[in-house]
Amino acid sequence: MKGKLSFFLNSLLGRLILGLLLIQLIATPIFSTVLYTQISLSLSEQFIDSIRSSAGSIFNAVSFEGVDNKAVVDVLDEAILSGQVISAHIKLSNGNIINSKLHDQDPSNVHLEDLKFGQHNDNQFVIKLLISSANSELWLIFDEEPTKEAIQDTLYKIITVSLFYTVLSVLFAAYWGKRITRPLRALIVQAKKVTDGEYHHQLSVDSSLVDIQELLFSLNYMRSHLVDNAKNLEQQALHDYLTGLPNRALLNDRINQAIVFCDRSKKSFKLLLIDLNKFKPVNDTFGHLAGDKILQECAQRFKNSLRSSDTISRLGGDEFAVIIENADDDHALIVAQSLSDKIKQPFEVGNNKVTISCSIGIASYPRDAQDLSTLMHKADVAMYDAKATNSDCVFYNLKLDRALEKELMFDNEFTEGIKNKEFICYFQPKVNIQHGRISGAEALARWNHPTRGLVQPNDFISYAEKNNKINELTELLFSYAFKTYAPLIIENNQLRLAVNLSTYCFSDENIANCIHKILKQAQYSPNYVDIEITETGAFHDFFKAINILDELRSKGMRIVIDDFGTGHSSLTNLIQLPVAELKIDRSFIANMLSDKNDMAIVKAIIEMAHNMDISVVAEGVENQEQLSKLIELGCEEAQGYFFAKPMPIKELIQWQKNFSWENYSQS
Repeated sequence: MKGKLSFFLNSLLGRLILGLLLIQLIATPIFSTVLYTQISLSLSEQFIDSIRSSAGSIFNAVSFEGVDNKAVVDVLDEAILSGQVISAHIKLSNGNIINSKLHDQDPSNVHLEDLKFGQHNDNQFVIKLLISSANSELWLIFDEEPTKEAIQDTLYKIITVSLFYTVLSVLFAAYWGKRITRPLRALIVQAKKVTDGEYHHQLSVDSSLVDIQELLFSLNYMRSHLVDNAKNLEQQALHDYLTGLPNRALLNDRINQAIVFCDRSKKSFKLLLIDLNKFKPVNDTFGHLAGDKILQECAQRFKNSLRSSDTISRLGGDEFAVIIENADDDHALIVAQSLSDKIKQPFEVGNNKVTISCSIGIASYPRDAQDLSTLMHKADVAMYDAKATNSDCVFYNLKLDRALEKELMFDNEFTEGIKNKEFICYFQPKVNIQHGRISGAEALARWNHPTRGLVQPNDFISYAEKNNKINELTELLFSYAFKTYAPLIIENNQLRLAVNLSTYCFSDENIANCIHKILKQAQYSPNYVDIEITETGAFHDFFKAINILDELRSKGMRIVIDDFGTGHSSLTNLIQLPVAELKIDRSFIANMLSDKNDMAIVKAIIEMAHNMDISVVAEGVENQEQLSKLIELGCEEAQGYFFAKPMPIKELIQWQKNFSWENYSQS
């Protein structure tokens, strides 16, 4: 019963009747209330007008000089006999009462004077009139009950008419609703037959309504195209639109079928996940149409390398999957290597030839997994390792899972470290060795890990760069460095702070404004900031780098090339960069006294830099002999363990207070 009621209320007919009832429930009470109010107000006003007229007549009859009790009593009796007045009396100035003989109501029980109809809820309307000539009061009591009965009768009539109107409206809606829904129901029945595969008969319905006829035409038009569309839909649902290969849905079905077959026959199969390498740069360079052609060619090469019993599928983007049935590891390796070799062959894109490669992960059923989802995951883990190790193909093993788990754990710890601001800076001083004074310091990143202790930058910087988290880390470290180093600037305005900027930060064109904003928040002048970038980093994307570096210099910061001599930059490019300082890499300083080639390189860098009005800093100075030779060669600054290791800011401040050049120049 409940289900039928729910079905009816959700049907078109039910909605029509329910909608009409809702309208009636809202509109009828409002209309009835307004009508009742108007009628009751009109009747009460008529009552008031009538009694005022009667009261006026009685008042005129009893207003006289002196009091004739008999004449007054007669007037009062006549008023009561009229039927409207139920009690009347005159209260004289001396307190005596002249009462009607036809009513024995005690004058002392007279209520207060009424000001409106229905006041005091006693079915009586009391009027008091002052007879000034006799200094007395005329009290008249009129009967409100007939008028109230008339108002009540009006209410009953309004309710009766409203109910009749509502019922009539519902019946009318039900009648026309059935005329509309009956052909619709007939169409629904026929449409269900179409969905069951009965396409060969025209839909028909008996209705003169234009809308129904249009709906019938549209349904027949749809039916006529269902057969052709069904074939196209099946193709689109189970195959990739670009390559025509089975898609993920069909691949999953084939894997499930292979699992059932292997369980019955006690055999195995291999799942290969393939990801193209260097496809995105090609796609970005030559356009999406060229990329689509390469994907189509890859699909064809894969198909040509496989048996007819194997399944090749495109999962999306540049990812493919292969099912190799009844294959051992050796056969799977041969197939994977063949697929890789095919992809390495050049592709023709217009007049150009481009080369790409692929990374393949291999998982075995049932050895590595016993269900579809896990098997896909294992193959994906192997493919990820192949990509990370630049291998053509990798078989899944438990060590890969542990490595991935370790990486995921590191990722979570890194994210928490950023959130909890666990990354700090140590500071290594820089010394002007020509003038024997402290010239500044370099901020070096450290991770104050809650369980591992102090983590060195080599263990997390490369991770941050590869996982697009370097900008967030840079912002955190820069903010810490500037705020922490500020006290040294206050004491000595010549102490500069050098901060390292990763080449990966150049992908953000707004990096210069970001750094300037951090400086402003830390209330740190950009005139005391050195931005250090590696030589290889500066030329990773030369034209973007030079624009960003020019912007940083325009804001007051100096540009320093770090680890100079280890990169592959040309002197022509170096001239175009806004460089103020070069830092000779520690590898040359370490062996310059024993290796004449390193000594020649150090001399050449210093001479070249000075000829370009660029100052030089030597990194990794560890003894007096190195320091003396660098002073002799004209190197301006040096830093290294000979002076001090990287240290927290408090230790640096104390070191700066105790610094004496004599302790180093005479060692």
